[in-house]
Parts: sequence; C-alpha cells; structure tokens
Amino acid sequence: PVTGCTISPKTIPAKNRCDGTYEQTRAKEIAQTLGPKGNSKVDFILDLHSTSANMGFTIILVNNDPFNLQLAAYLSSLDPLVRVYSSIEPGKENTFLRSLSNFGCCIEVGPIAPASLKGAIFQKTEALIHATLDYIEDYNNGKLLSNTYPLTIYHYLKVVDYPRNEAGELEGMIHPQLQGRDYQELNPGDPMFLTFDGTTIYYEEEATVWPVFINEVAYYEKGVAMCLTKKEIVRE
Repeated sequence: PVTGCTISPKTIPAKNRCDGTYEQTRAKEIAQTLGPKGNSKVDFILDLHSTSANMGFTIILVNNDPFNLQLAAYLSSLDPLVRVYSSIEPGKENTFLRSLSNFGCCIEVGPIAPASLKGAIFQKTEALIHATLDYIEDYNNGKLLSNTYPLTIYHYLKVVDYPRNEAGELEGMIHPQLQGRDYQELNPGDPMFLTFDGTTIYYEEEATVWPVFINEVAYYEKGVAMCLTKKEIVRE
C-alpha cells in the first residue's frame, strides 16, 4: 500500500517510535504527524492503496459524512469502473489512516502485483487524485452546483476465510468461477472454493452478496479469502 505522504523516521523521537513491524512504525509516525484522531492537523486525508484483487478503482469511505458521500458519488460518476465501498463496522473503531480526519477517503486500485507498477493504472489513479483535489477546491470556492450524482455503495458484511484443517493450514483456494469477480453477484449455490482434492464448496447462505478483495495476497495471513458486501443503490 502507498500512503499519501512520506515521513522520515528521523522526525519522530526514538522514545516514541514503534518497535514492531515497518507498517506499525509508519502508522505511528503518520498518526503523530497528522493526528491526533478527533483533532487532526489536516482537514482532508486521501489514502492510496493497491491490491492484487480485481477491485478496479474503489473509493473506500471513512464515514458517512455528506461531503464524503457526495465526493464519492462524483468520482464514481466519472467512470463506471469506479465503485464505492463502505468498510464501516458499527461499534468498531476505524483504525485506518483516513480515519484521523473526518473528511477523506481511500482510493484502492487493482489488480496489481505488490511492489510493481502498471502505467494505465498509475495514470488513472493520478486522474482520480486530480479530480478529488479539483472537487475540494471548487467546494472551498463555492463553485459546486447542487448536482446530485448517482451513488451505489457496497457495504461490508463480513469476511470469509479459506478452507483450512484443524492446524490452520490451507485446504483449498478460490474457485475458478469466482476468481476475479469482485463486485459481481454471488448467489446461493454458486461455487466459492475448490479444495486441493477437487471438491467444490458452494455458497450456502440465503442472501445474494457481492464479494470484494477476492484472493488478496496480503490477506492470506489474516484469514481473509474475501469480504462479503451488500449492494445499496442510494441514488439512481
């Protein structure tokens, strides 16, 4: 993942540095530079991430503030491949970078392999960043019209892990018919997983869902094969 700022560890006193992983250290540095939460030094945070899953270009909401919703609607109106995902879990603290400020969002792009670049994805991400900054500038200058853009939101429901044995070892993978079908309907009876012995595991719940982050490489260690969402058409 790539964040929208760069901070040298030298700017953080040694006593305040995290002794854990690189990600933990960076998180603490950024939080001290931009935070604290609830009293941020900045008004808007744009958080940039890449994923190996077929997420296209996804706007991830930090909260349901009307400004954030209208911005997400505007960005998704620019291109049908731009979707809006809400990872908000009621009653659970949001620990992502963008949560330091009340205004902001994440742009998640993929599929792209870790530590690599794709020119087309880079250019389109850059265009979304410019569109976001232009929108904020127009808003600050009172230039925005009262246009209400169409908005569809995919709301987080839960995560689903891979098939595993009692020792926690993988016993299967994403079914070929589901691989790459992020934001597509998953209906009762549809294939979800294929075990290493060739057995198909089907989706058995009653409600249709829309999986996202399918087979994200960074989520194997977290026990996440995909996130299930429900689709809400807020405005057509």
